[in-house]
Amino acid sequence: RALFSRAPYGWYAIGALSLLVWSVVLSLGPHWKIDETVTDVELPYLFLFENLSMFKAVRVVARFALMGNLALALLSGIAVAKLAVCFRGRPQLASLLGVGIATVVLVESFTVPVNVNPLPDDADLQRLLAGALPGPTLFVPVSGGDEVRRIWFATRAESGPLLNGYSGFIWPQYWYFRDAAAEVT
Repeated sequence: RALFSRAPYGWYAIGALSLLVWSVVLSLGPHWKIDETVTDVELPYLFLFENLSMFKAVRVVARFALMGNLALALLSGIAVAKLAVCFRGRPQLASLLGVGIATVVLVESFTVPVNVNPLPDDADLQRLLAGALPGPTLFVPVSGGDEVRRIWFATRAESGPLLNGYSGFIWPQYWYFRDAAAEVT
């Protein structure tokens, strides 16, 4: 309550909290998913996707989570400003706590290198993709242990749009298609 009263940054805190919540909700996509199973639970992004054409151009809804990073930075700044006011008579303590908050934000945003396995050689697949006509590419079966490897080869061969590539917006029928195509090949 004290954060939102008699302080010029109180409304900024409300705005940053709202931004944080909306960024998380929008980054979840149009439907709630449980273990790669799309449920019938509709999320707010579906309304935006169906009613505002600009949301149809968003391929990876997880990018909305970046707004959450901005919101966390804003909230950290507000917390430092609030500490400066609370510890007005003890500037050393306020400075120490401010540095501590800044350190926590920096440590939280630190990225650990992602393990990337080298792309294995698959001469048959490379030859097949090199001779493919330009146009959309569809891999079947859709899922499998070598799915990522095949997608990497298709991307490297520049054989055209990959219909079953990775995207943040996965159409609900995709899972039925994946299951139906599992026995093909």
